[in-house]
Amino acid sequence: MAQPTSRVTIGQMFKFVFGQVLHHRWLLILNIFALTIISLLEFVIPQYTQFIIDHVIPRHNIQLLTVVVVGLLGTAVILGVLNYVSTYYMGVMSQGAITNLRTELYQSILQLDTQFFESGKLQV
Repeated sequence: MAQPTSRVTIGQMFKFVFGQVLHHRWLLILNIFALTIISLLEFVIPQYTQFIIDHVIPRHNIQLLTVVVVGLLGTAVILGVLNYVSTYYMGVMSQGAITNLRTELYQSILQLDTQFFESGKLQV
């Protein structure tokens, strides 16, 4: 018995998957915003380190070191919170897309005629 051939292109698959994700458009926007801020903060942390090495240590300035370390810790905390938020909402968005796909599959199965299930041609 010959296997049926599929005429679905990769572009159509991407369009379908992104269509599912776009049901949660505000979550996608939130994630893009959070990931942008995360990228910027990950660039800032080495700048703090460079500033400490180039300016604070040679001057032996403890007060400036304290200020820079507090800024570094604050940046790290914000980075951690944004990473948590991004990961959480990415999971919410993907689980929502999976739920939509399962619901659509279930609805299409419910629409099938009982003869389809009785014919014995169901292949797993």
